[in-house]
Amino acid sequence: MSQSPEMKRFISALYPLNRSICSPDFDKALSILRRDFIPDLHIDAYRTSSDAWTWIIPQKWALNKGYIKCGGRYLIHTDDEPLSVWSGSKPFHGRISHERLMRHVYSDPSDPELIRWYFRYYGNLDWVFNLPHGLVEKLDPDAEYEVRIDSKYYEDELRVGHVLLRGKSAKTIVIISDLCHPYQCNDSLSGAAVNYLLLEHLRQRDTFFSYLFLFVPETIGTVAFFANNEILIQDILYSFYGEFWGRDLKLNFQKSLHGNTLMDRNIMQVLKERYGHGQFTVRKFRRGGVKNDEMVMACPPISAPSFAFNRRNDDGIFFPEYHSNQDTPAHLDYDKMQDAYELLREILDRFDKQEEIPAKCEKVFRCPPIPNSKRPKTDFIPIPKFKGTIFLTRYGLWVDWRVNPKLNAALDEITACLNGENSVAEIAAFVDVSYDCVYDYMLGFEQQGLIEKRKGGMT
Repeated sequence: MSQSPEMKRFISALYPLNRSICSPDFDKALSILRRDFIPDLHIDAYRTSSDAWTWIIPQKWALNKGYIKCGGRYLIHTDDEPLSVWSGSKPFHGRISHERLMRHVYSDPSDPELIRWYFRYYGNLDWVFNLPHGLVEKLDPDAEYEVRIDSKYYEDELRVGHVLLRGKSAKTIVIISDLCHPYQCNDSLSGAAVNYLLLEHLRQRDTFFSYLFLFVPETIGTVAFFANNEILIQDILYSFYGEFWGRDLKLNFQKSLHGNTLMDRNIMQVLKERYGHGQFTVRKFRRGGVKNDEMVMACPPISAPSFAFNRRNDDGIFFPEYHSNQDTPAHLDYDKMQDAYELLREILDRFDKQEEIPAKCEKVFRCPPIPNSKRPKTDFIPIPKFKGTIFLTRYGLWVDWRVNPKLNAALDEITACLNGENSVAEIAAFVDVSYDCVYDYMLGFEQQGLIEKRKGGMT
């Protein structure tokens, strides 16, 4: 039975909101979810500017309006183009020259009509507009412009939603939905709509496993929830994340860091039966796949095998309307979203019926060991003194892809391997980055107090 009408109702209710990660409209989205879709949704609140593991919960950001005027005429206004102001932009009001205005404008030369969605919630962001490139080219270089961004940052709370469906076993599978992309549909409301249907399906079943559904702002919401609910971590088996479901593009499955867990094998079997060989792409963990909240779930102390799905182009931009004012309900393919729902339903139903609790070894990822005879004398096991995926920029540990692309591509895998079981040499070999490079990077972690060294390895 097609669930398209219910998915359309879900998308229509949440799409027209400025759902920045910590904002009044994100809170409104959760309230709508609880009122109109999930009456038992628990809404949790965490103070802004407080720590959540290594992260800082950002201040709440609200945008009232933004516009550019010239000669008394509006050139652009957020009432008409709500993405024309950067998410996270500082307030500004003044009359300025064309030269100064252009220092605060972003546009996409590849499409004269498109407005890209840009954002920054951490660091020092000035006031910034996103404009169609066609408009930028028509701006008079000799004119004066009245510019206004009526926005503010303030202390409040970051909110997330959760529902826990209890099964016969306390062992739990986590299903994560991001709601935080303003005025976007395929990214990531399509994933949330599919997961909502999955929640309602599992609610009707007498399940063996328990299921925890999260409706969160990307990354920081999942971090904040588990930093404040660590008691739940001991029962987590796996996690799932999905997005970009609403386009007729090739299905992507991103395997867990482990790559061969019971659930990895279950998923692969279902994919082969449903689609056949060559009709989907299988990717390694965090290597050209999805890259969302599965990272939070894969890192210690959670260390859960985490899976992610989407439909995307194999190369280049994920889908044509990605992060733009064209990612609207009109471009969604609800048949593909229905297919995504049926896929996830089959994966979870099949696994649940087996009533097989995975071995504990699935919770702790172990790199292929290196014999002591081949281990560098300086090798050591990094023992984590942190919890969760690390807020790298806070500690000066983010690596610019333009400076060291190979290390940048491996950052997520390296972080997930820091569970006290893997040595630097083993991690370096696993991620295919030189030992010296990973060793020097780990010294930065030590200097920041994030790890301590322990000698060890194969005997």
